[in-house]
Amino acid sequence: MEKSEFTIDKVSIRLVKDSSLCIDYPLDSAEKIADVIGGELRDMDREVFCVINLKADLSVASYTFASVGSIDRSIVHPREVFKSAILSNACSIIIMHNHPSGNIQPSDPDIFITQRMNECCELMGFPLLDHIIVGAGNKEYFSFKEHDMLIGKSSKRDFSLAAEESDSLSKLKR
Repeated sequence: MEKSEFTIDKVSIRLVKDSSLCIDYPLDSAEKIADVIGGELRDMDREVFCVINLKADLSVASYTFASVGSIDRSIVHPREVFKSAILSNACSIIIMHNHPSGNIQPSDPDIFITQRMNECCELMGFPLLDHIIVGAGNKEYFSFKEHDMLIGKSSKRDFSLAAEESDSLSKLKR
């Protein structure tokens, strides 16, 4: 048998668990998510962009750092965001990043990436429920959802609405 000039590699794609956060309560609000997962970002010396993958009942399935940038910016590409969402079988996502300066107000690039990610989320079928910014050295956070800065169909959903939808679906299946 003659060897082909062209080779196509078969690959396996796997979700590899890194470490776990143990908590005693559900992460069912921007404040709780900013407190727990934001705590992982607050003391970093450069911007880190995080994706939080949510299950159908809005409990957190996993989180990952999709990008580690410089002291004042992080380059984020949708393919890096959706990689973990797909592998985690997420139903929706929340994005989060830190501002090492401590200033939690969104910059123009923050607003742009939120709009871009929201558009991509709508195309991919992963509702973007929020974009949260945490500041270094404090417990403050900025929620795009709480400030009505998410634009698009999926932005109309929130934690309580999706939880009610999940309960309704569960009752219908019984």
